[in-house]
Amino acid sequence: MKPRTKYAKSGGLNIAYQVLGEGSVDLILSPGWVTHLELAWEVPPLARFLERLASFSRLILFDKRGTGLSDRIDPDRLPSLSDRMDDIRVVMDAVGSERAVLFGTLGGGAMCGLFAATYPERSVALILYGTFPKLEPETGMLSRLANTEEEALDRIENEWGTEGVGVAFWAPNLLVDERTTAAYLQLTRSGLSPGSARALMQLGYQIDWGEVLPRIEVPTLVIHRTGDLVVPVHQGRTLAEGIKGARYVELPGVDHLMWVGDQDAIVDEVRRFLLTLLPSTQTRSRRVSPDELGLSARELEVLQLVATGRTNKQIADQLFHQPEDRGDPRLEHPGEAGGGAAGGGGGPRAAARSTQHLARRGVVESTDRRHNDPPQWPRGNRPWPRRPRRDSRGPSHAGGQTGSTARVARVRPDQNLYGVRVEQPLGAPRPWRASSRRRSTRA
Repeated sequence: MKPRTKYAKSGGLNIAYQVLGEGSVDLILSPGWVTHLELAWEVPPLARFLERLASFSRLILFDKRGTGLSDRIDPDRLPSLSDRMDDIRVVMDAVGSERAVLFGTLGGGAMCGLFAATYPERSVALILYGTFPKLEPETGMLSRLANTEEEALDRIENEWGTEGVGVAFWAPNLLVDERTTAAYLQLTRSGLSPGSARALMQLGYQIDWGEVLPRIEVPTLVIHRTGDLVVPVHQGRTLAEGIKGARYVELPGVDHLMWVGDQDAIVDEVRRFLLTLLPSTQTRSRRVSPDELGLSARELEVLQLVATGRTNKQIADQLFHQPEDRGDPRLEHPGEAGGGAAGGGGGPRAAARSTQHLARRGVVESTDRRHNDPPQWPRGNRPWPRRPRRDSRGPSHAGGQTGSTARVARVRPDQNLYGVRVEQPLGAPRPWRASSRRRSTRA
């Protein structure tokens, strides 16, 4: 099933993006050449590559400004690298990602590198594939297209959407599969017009971010194929040498498109690199919206109080026993209709019911054993089920605690609600009182 395409605003332009996967770390992919979010899923090897990345991450995809489903740019007013880098920031904001691993290829690598240097607090790590610090017209693809920059741009514009300019220079091994080649050429024609392709290549000539490399302090992985036809391998080595502590991996192959050829080798290197970052990538740090949780207004109110560390009794006091409400007869009889939470009982019992409901839905974790792992019965005759100690004043008392209402709920570590992370129990649960009676085994 294709992910839903949405849009974020960046400097007056609409940037198309998609999100897929449920991994614990956000991975944002910044492509270097033409893309089209929806047609990418019609190219089988490309779709498989993206699905593999999403199998261990929350993968964030977007079409750069001027490409795919995003708004076009004015060829006479080309955006700066900083403007293009801002597309990453607005997309991260739109999906609620506070920190992410940045994965850039070709010119997209420059965008990711500048972002990591500018916003280190939002960058978990940096991955660069087939990237260069500064384009060298005398080497790589451009040198085979034409002798001069202007002639190369003319050829790209005149032959756009054909196998020569669209595939042969980028991924010659793709030509062995006619159907995949046709699907990819359709993507290139839909993602860029001939004039836009020329403008995008002009942006490539202007990229020079060598001065940014020493400022990158996040963990970095640089991957390059030894026979890359677009970016010679020595540029990848230079890039890795300029970033302090960068890990450099060289893989065999001539295709620049990383999803052509041995794509599994690249995905495995990315996965292995992310594993070395644990536990920093173990929990995604992002805000969860009420709509995403599917909670009612009352449940959301209870959850906010749980996240601040309050016990069930404190929650009940705040929700149902506020000073201005004391003396209200409905609060003295929680069983009556209209009293309590959501019109169904008040006091600690109502707060506990909301907490238990959230626990069953997986939003919070209850310290009540009945909502987590089942109890382990001792060997021999099965004892009577353990029952919680009841308050002698009765279940309807405002301060009474019955069943699991005395248990303290805690927010699950993977739910970072309203910027509050609670990873430890917020209070000690009441002790259990086990009955010593056993069922009689006599006839």
